[in-house]
Amino acid sequence: MLPAVAQGAIGITCRDGDQAMLDFLAPLNHPETKTCVDCERSFLARLDGSCRTPIAGQACIEDGVLHFRGLVAKPDGSVVFETGKSGKPADALAIGTDAGTELKEKMGDNFFAV
Repeated sequence: MLPAVAQGAIGITCRDGDQAMLDFLAPLNHPETKTCVDCERSFLARLDGSCRTPIAGQACIEDGVLHFRGLVAKPDGSVVFETGKSGKPADALAIGTDAGTELKEKMGDNFFAV
């Protein structure tokens, strides 16, 4: 079972341009987790997903390679499409976007309509 995008990651936001706060928060960042969440969120964004759409995705980095798995399902669970992509962690956004594009083509228009 894949979790919803970014499940388990803690995010902290602050005002744009608040360098003092950004400097204060910087030590709390875990670069590997941020890379994985960025990949997952680019997947979700490509699918125009929200917390109300049955979209799951999970990225992890193993031995210097980012691995991503994602899926979309009809709201009633009758149809499921899955994908998997791997590549360099530096390409996290492109990997997530590519995975989203692949599933968007498979699912067609109005996939999430009940």
